Amino acid sequence: MLRRAPASLLVALGVILFAMFQTLVGCGVRSKEDVMLEYQRTGGIAGLDDRLVIQADGKAILTRKDEHSEFELTSRQISTLKQQLEESEFRSLKGIYKPETQGRDLFEYELTYRGHTVRASDGAIPEALRPVLDSLNAIVQAEHKQQ
Repeated sequence: MLRRAPASLLVALGVILFAMFQTLVGCGVRSKEDVMLEYQRTGGIAGLDDRLVIQADGKAILTRKDEHSEFELTSRQISTLKQQLEESEFRSLKGIYKPETQGRDLFEYELTYRGHTVRASDGAIPEALRPVLDSLNAIVQAEHKQQ
């Protein structure tokens, strides 16, 4: 026979869920609308797994294997990235670029900007995308060296 949970238990559960939500909001978890760009680079000889999320206000979160850091991009970095993305005609790029021959030590990149995602591997990166990837890789390297 099923029994109903006491009202006090439901209230307590509601308070706990509300507190968890407030904690997440306070920890920088933001909505998708706040995210300007998401970038991931995986592979290479070292087996990298870098993930960079850049928010519209310039705040950035870098996750690299077990490391996690939050930092802020300069207005120049943000404007350069936006200009490079526009010049690349990012939204007109195909979704996937794979090389004719696969390699174990190749990097794979995934970049999402304004709702459009492009995946590319070394050996098949569109020329228009190279400046964007170079800038993002430089940001990742600079932040990693500061840790």
